[in-house]
Amino acid sequence: MAQPPSRQIGIAGAGLLGRLLAWQLSRAGHRVSVFDVSSGPEPVPRSQAGDPYVPTAAGFTAAGMLSPLAELDNAEPALAAIGWRSLELWQQIAQELGRPELVKVQGSLLVAHRSDLGAAQRVLDRMRVATATSEWQSASPRESVQKLDAADLQSLEPSIQGPSHAWLLPGEGFIHTVATMQALYAAAAGVDWHWGQGVLAVHGGEGGGTLCLLDGRTLAFDVVIDVRGAGAKAGVPVGASRSGAETVRGCAVK
Repeated sequence: MAQPPSRQIGIAGAGLLGRLLAWQLSRAGHRVSVFDVSSGPEPVPRSQAGDPYVPTAAGFTAAGMLSPLAELDNAEPALAAIGWRSLELWQQIAQELGRPELVKVQGSLLVAHRSDLGAAQRVLDRMRVATATSEWQSASPRESVQKLDAADLQSLEPSIQGPSHAWLLPGEGFIHTVATMQALYAAAAGVDWHWGQGVLAVHGGEGGGTLCLLDGRTLAFDVVIDVRGAGAKAGVPVGASRSGAETVRGCAVK
């Protein structure tokens, strides 16, 4: 089969998604350019940052939780169940990077002090109702939440002291976000990284798109992708709306 034509792709944002896309698209033979306001690919602690402060990617501080069961506290069952597929995909990505240790799937813990039992029980009740739905069961049924006694909790996490109640959420996991971002950057051979070059706006269409940089330049590409996340807010005037960017907030990895 003939290979699809190589395209010039411009990516706004060099966080976790920006790096993942750059790595995958460059491996597929495309010419990829990534633009980010950060001064470089490594995290910069706030205490060591210059003035004015230039924020780095949210992925450098995110917990990296892959938690379909825990998401049921707020998300619809059909949406939360997609998290099981995300767990599989992140493990596959780590394997392809040659770094399987980047993803851990050991379950997660819900803990509560004696005075917080009522609040924890309300969370568990929402999970129980959600996991009984056909949307959850058809997408990817998994083991239910497991109550742990003190000995079980001590065996799983000896460093935890104090909580009177604990439950295991089996099958959940996490990725090491900082190490994953560093590995993706190192593996993305041939990508043009443009550090210290923030994107003000992204405009796309059927015939291609443009990235409008903070320095006033406008660059054209065959494809443009906006993965600035919360960083997209910087280009939204107060009271204005630009593709919902003003409502974007940082969150854990999904």
